[in-house]
Amino acid sequence: MKQSKPLLLLVIVVAASAHVAASPNLGISTSDTDPKPIRPGDTATVYVTLENRGSDRGEGIQLNYKGHRYFELLKISQADRSVGLLGSQSDTTLEYTMSVPDDAAPGTYDLPFTISASNSEAAVDTSVTVTIEP
Repeated sequence: MKQSKPLLLLVIVVAASAHVAASPNLGISTSDTDPKPIRPGDTATVYVTLENRGSDRGEGIQLNYKGHRYFELLKISQADRSVGLLGSQSDTTLEYTMSVPDDAAPGTYDLPFTISASNSEAAVDTSVTVTIEP
């Protein structure tokens, strides 16, 4: 019986460590734009979908827009967004209203964001893709 106690203790420690390692798996995508297509001189709304593909809920989630020369936020309050909680295998969509200058070159652009969560160790730099047509 003395030999089984250390083994039981090891199993408890491994199980506790496995639970701590669970975390959200956060990502974003562009779900839509308005207008469609976006043209130089437009005021556009970009709909960004924040997704949690992880097995644990995301807590204290922040989504921060890092800016782009062709996509300037009209509402500065949209730059740093507090999402709060996002359950496992769920998503939410956020709107960003942006001004596209008249001299914006047609093309496909990555709009940079950083996602962080209070129950995840690392912030994630990511982007959504938006196209400006002539």
